[in-house]
Amino acid sequence: MSNAGSLALRGYISAHGALVACASLHTGQCVDLAENYPTADSTIGAGDVVSTDGSNPIHVSKATKGGNVIGIISTKPGILLTGDEVLTGAGVVYEEGQVPVALAGRVPVKVSTENGPIEIGDFLTISSTPGVAMKATKAGYAVGQAMDSYSGTEVGSIIAFVNTGFFNGSSLESIVTGLDSLTPGSNGLAQALIFQFNQQDIASGSLSDIFTDRIAAGVEIISPKVFADTLFTSNINTLTGNSAITFDEDGNATFIGDIVANTITADIPGLDTINTELSALSSQVSGLQSNATINNLTVGSVLLANTFATSGLAEFSSSVHIGGGLSVVGSTSFSTITVGKIIADEIQSQQLTNFQDKLASLSIDFSQLASSSQNLNSIFAAIASKQLAMEDILNINDSLTVSGVSTLGGGLIVNNISSNGEAISILADAIFFGRPYFNLDMGGFIVITEGATYASVSFESEYLNQPVVNATISLNTASASETDEQLLFESDIRFIISNKNTKGFAIKLNKPAPIGIQFSWMALAVKDAKTVFSPIVSPVSTPEPTPESIPEATPEPTPTPEPEISPEP
Repeated sequence: MSNAGSLALRGYISAHGALVACASLHTGQCVDLAENYPTADSTIGAGDVVSTDGSNPIHVSKATKGGNVIGIISTKPGILLTGDEVLTGAGVVYEEGQVPVALAGRVPVKVSTENGPIEIGDFLTISSTPGVAMKATKAGYAVGQAMDSYSGTEVGSIIAFVNTGFFNGSSLESIVTGLDSLTPGSNGLAQALIFQFNQQDIASGSLSDIFTDRIAAGVEIISPKVFADTLFTSNINTLTGNSAITFDEDGNATFIGDIVANTITADIPGLDTINTELSALSSQVSGLQSNATINNLTVGSVLLANTFATSGLAEFSSSVHIGGGLSVVGSTSFSTITVGKIIADEIQSQQLTNFQDKLASLSIDFSQLASSSQNLNSIFAAIASKQLAMEDILNINDSLTVSGVSTLGGGLIVNNISSNGEAISILADAIFFGRPYFNLDMGGFIVITEGATYASVSFESEYLNQPVVNATISLNTASASETDEQLLFESDIRFIISNKNTKGFAIKLNKPAPIGIQFSWMALAVKDAKTVFSPIVSPVSTPEPTPESIPEATPEPTPTPEPEISPEP
């Protein structure tokens, strides 16, 4: 059947085959199903990407960034739904104010390389040019998939498979550059992506948005920026993967590096005491400067103003200005003297001697104060992270010595614990939340080889007292087979621990080993171990068995035979 115009059907038609011919057959024509939509946009043409017209209900217009994209304008639809009739093949006629939007099939579409060259299979979305599609890389709405490739610099046309729907975005490996140079298992991919994201220029209206209530990622989320009102985390790492800040469940933060801040406001225990000591030290220095007394002073000449009186002693009620030199024969006493410079071979003064001693002591104090300042900087940094070690305040020499018993209510966190003496005493029960590891004298494995009947273990260090030793047969999964296990059962292998002392022990079998038998053993040192004996059982005499009496058998009576009477002759 060939239809050159309109075809109207009523009722039912049954056919074994049908042929609808197009007026002109070439690539991308007469291979799609389209539906007419009204439009007020006179610039719309075949191959344009269209979206809903926000100003006119049910109308379409050229799609732009951010618009509600619905499809592509068909060039020559194979089947056209007009609302009044179904047109096919050459009978498809365009109506004024109506455009055919492809619903299914493949159609030509206008494209550009705005988002990179287009390869076959790439998803297509709207570009910044109205009505023109481009390669889709980010999550968003797509109008179809490319069935041709395109790398031209101008707007061109390719065949697209109509496939409107949401596109989840390209794989990260397909968009990052230099993927071959990245080290497997490192954060190189994340670093490369963040660098690439920071370099891209996102035009207004081209953002790819996803609005949802919850996002769950099984491995990681990669983004140059993260904005959050509340962030739940236990670690903050650098981009290279190194730990930078860690948080515990109490809110304490540990900074791996330094803290640089213009101002730190914190409540530091002990800081008021330090300020008080600094103020007292400043007062002592001021007192040393004002209490110096000079007993003898020799200078060249003297120029005096106001009153000058001598009566054994020279007294000046006001001030003395010495323009040249001052020479004094004998001793001179001043309550207060102010000079620009004093040059003397020797000045004898107990106060000066004390002053020099105190200056030397102050020099030591200032050195210690400088060291304390460095420690304070460390304390301030720890305070900013809300984690302050008590030894930073109590001992400026990076050590803490406590002669009595110390009670720490919040717990104790240390890198290691060692003893200056022979052993560390734990006076209460100890709970290990991790795995305790012991030295090689505490346990291990021993193998009695095939044909042997014993094997021995020698401790690296001799125990002070004989340890408690336990051993059991333990076959490895990799080496043992069901045949070996059954052989052990059938051989009735039994063992004992012998020759046990402070230096080692031995395991002895009741018969030669049919195969190599591995034992797991543990040696536990117990202080003042007790040895418990079973109760002593008193021997009990076994009574002689009483012979049983056997009743005599009563003979049964034998019946007396009756005499036979013979007849007389």
